[in-house]
Amino acid sequence: MTGLASPRYLIYTPTNDILVSEPNANRISCLIDNNRDGYPDERVTFADTSNGLNYPYSMAFVNGYFYVGNRDATRRYLWTPGSRNITGTGEIVMTYNPNGHITRTVVPSPSGDRIFVGIGSATNVDVDPLPRASVQHVNLDGSNQTTFAYGLRNSVGVAFHPITNHLYVTCQERDGLGDDLVPDFFTRIEENDFYGWPFAYMSSNLTDPRRRLPNGTSERPDLVSITKTPNVLFEAHSAVLDMRFYTNNQFPNRYHNGAFAAFHGSWNRNNGTGYKIIFIPFNSSTNEPMGYYEDFVYGFLTYPP
Repeated sequence: MTGLASPRYLIYTPTNDILVSEPNANRISCLIDNNRDGYPDERVTFADTSNGLNYPYSMAFVNGYFYVGNRDATRRYLWTPGSRNITGTGEIVMTYNPNGHITRTVVPSPSGDRIFVGIGSATNVDVDPLPRASVQHVNLDGSNQTTFAYGLRNSVGVAFHPITNHLYVTCQERDGLGDDLVPDFFTRIEENDFYGWPFAYMSSNLTDPRRRLPNGTSERPDLVSITKTPNVLFEAHSAVLDMRFYTNNQFPNRYHNGAFAAFHGSWNRNNGTGYKIIFIPFNSSTNEPMGYYEDFVYGFLTYPP
């Protein structure tokens, strides 16, 4: 399919069309497979700036509404089953500052009564007020917004495990501490968890030198002391993007209910890393991550910078 402008995010509609977000074009395209051969052969505009789009990234259908995470707000629109476009500017569910990290990942809860939104930081290691660097959750109509977990510099991937309904994220960590710090990560998050940014990283024993007082102590020892250690660490500057749990049956059983994640790849590391898709195995008995990851598809960039 040609004619797409830097596509970033794909979902199926409930009626099996494909929606593609094109943030740089402020557009969402609908790809239609008219002859049902498994390949789209027509593109129509599902939404654009006339619908209030502003760098649209993630999308979700929940209880008759279409939700989209823009850089400045999460919006929802009434959607008629089978429709290949939306009308109007919808309703604003949540607003946030549009600068800094600008992808907003919107995911419905397993019960379908709330949505969770990953909101990245505005800066590398400055102290940004909430809701930046957090996962927020809110009722479907935008009421009762609450911080679920925080200290997450840029959680681009947000997903619920298909068996346990535990919430997991992939997170891009900070820059400026050399080639090998700080590792990006994949982890389960629970309500009120704090993951360190910008005061600590990986554990309560590792403080960011840029967030220390002149006497060498942390600016926020209270937050450092509750910093959680992630389940799976990735090589620093991999720039992990979105992830999905695998529930289909094309691959061998060992992949079932594990997670796939995409690495954008580094831009500020002497020896480049990333540029691949990885797999995170889960224990089939406990349905918990096994603590490591495997390369699944690689070679997207032959000579990394």
